[in-house]
Amino acid sequence: MKVFFVSKLPIWGLVALPLLGTIYAGYLWATSGVSTFDLTLCIVLAVITEYGVTFGYHRLVVHKAFEPNPVLKAIVLGLGSMAFQGPVVHWASVHTKHHAYSDQEGDPHSPTVSGFLYAHFEWLIEMNSKELGTIIDKWGGRYLKDPMIAWFSKTFLYWSAFSLILPAALGYAVGGWAGAGSAFLWGGLVRIFLTSHVTWSVNSVCHY
Repeated sequence: MKVFFVSKLPIWGLVALPLLGTIYAGYLWATSGVSTFDLTLCIVLAVITEYGVTFGYHRLVVHKAFEPNPVLKAIVLGLGSMAFQGPVVHWASVHTKHHAYSDQEGDPHSPTVSGFLYAHFEWLIEMNSKELGTIIDKWGGRYLKDPMIAWFSKTFLYWSAFSLILPAALGYAVGGWAGAGSAFLWGGLVRIFLTSHVTWSVNSVCHY
C-alpha cells in the first residue's frame, strides 16, 4: 500500500512548527494579549478535531464500539483527519498493533519498552515508510476494505490543509490579513500542538 505523509521532514515539521508557533503565541499573549475570537477558535477546533480522533479513529474505527449512520461517520472521520495525526488507516493500523503487543516488545510506542520520550513522539520520527507499510499490510486490512475509511485516508492531506485554511479564512473575515495570521496561529499551530500532545500523552504518560 502507498504510504501517505511519511518522511522525516514532515514529521519533524509536525513536532517543531506547532511548538514554535505556540511559543510565539505565548509571547504575544504575554505582551499584547489574545483576542476572545482567537482563543475561542483554538479551543473549539482543538476539541472537535481531537474528538474526531478519540471518537472516530479510536472508538469507531479501531474498537467498533458503535455503528453510526454514514453522515455521522463521515463527520467524525473528517474531523479526525483535520487533527494532523495521520490518515485514519495509518493511525488505526499502528494502534491495532499497539493493542496486540501492549507494553511489550513489538509495541510501536511503549514507555516501558522504549522510554518516555520515544513513546511520546520519537517513535513517529523513527518509524520509516517501509515499517509503516508493513504494519498497514498486517494490521490494516479490515480498515482498507471500508470504502469511506480508505477515501478519508487517501484525502488526508486535503483535510489537513483545510484545517489550516479554515481558521485563517475565518480570521480574515473578522479582522483582515492581521486577523487571518492571528487565527492561523491560534486555530492552526497552537491547536495542533495541544491536540498532538493530548494524544501523545496517552501513549507516554498513561502507560508510564
